Amino acid sequence: MSEKQKRIINDQNEALKKAHRALAENGQKAADSLRAFAEAASEAVNKIEAGYPHCAARQLRELINDLNKEAPNDCH
Repeated sequence: MSEKQKRIINDQNEALKKAHRALAENGQKAADSLRAFAEAASEAVNKIEAGYPHCAARQLRELINDLNKEAPNDCH
């Protein structure tokens, strides 16, 4: 195998490792966002059950706005 081929393969391996790290980071961010949404939704349900539906609706709107700000533009 020539040095050029070895260099190309090495570069491709490095690019794959970098892509894998980015994918893992994005997956963690998505999991964190889902956890935050689940917690806020649970709190909203408790507020609705306690008789505060407007407060719950406001809380969910704020959370949705926050999640939309964090989401990449191609997800909207």
